[in-house]
This record gives sequence, C-alpha cells and structure tokens, in this order.
Amino acid sequence: MMQNDLHDKNSEAYKDKLKLAMKAFNAGCIIYSHETECWYTPREFMECEERVVYKTLGMEKHTNFTLLYPEHAIKKKLVDLHRAEQEFDAFMQKMLTAFTFSPVQLKETKN
Repeated sequence: MMQNDLHDKNSEAYKDKLKLAMKAFNAGCIIYSHETECWYTPREFMECEERVVYKTLGMEKHTNFTLLYPEHAIKKKLVDLHRAEQEFDAFMQKMLTAFTFSPVQLKETKN
C-alpha cells in the first residue's frame, strides 16, 4: 500500500477515509486517532496521512478512530490537562527536593 493512495479518489483507502469523514461531518463530530492521539475535523482528517484500519471484534467492525461530539472531546482534553498538571507538579516537587538535604538531628541519650 502506498501513502499516495490516501489522496487518490478512486482508491479504497481514500473511500474509507471519506466514509468516516462524512459520518463525522453529518453527526457533528470530530475524529480522534487512537494511534497518534491526534484530533481532526472531518476536513483535516481527509488531508492527514493516517489510514483507516478495520478490526473485527466478535461480530462488529471497528476502526482505529473514534468519533466524538466536540463537548465530549473538550471534556476529555480537560481531564488530560488536569492529569498532566498533576504529573508536572509531582515532577517539579521531586526536582526541587531531590538534592535538598536536611541535617539529621540525633537525639541525646542520657548515661
């Protein structure tokens, strides 16, 4: 399979992308790639170099993309942002305290 077939309107790869993009457009959704973790509008999806891959699970066909309403995508990105902020705060705390040593205070013992 050549990458050029993604833009050849007669190829199956192009038709698969167009079908998914039209489904997203008609539903008012954006497209999320599980492989690259990128978000696409239907138009951006048609211009990108990603390929639709079908996987059969049981009786159903699934792709490597998910369609989401914009408000759900925004909520997901906010959760991701919050998680990244928490990870960054923990990282910064670790870096700021990694080489800060407090003197050890020994308790006095009575003889």
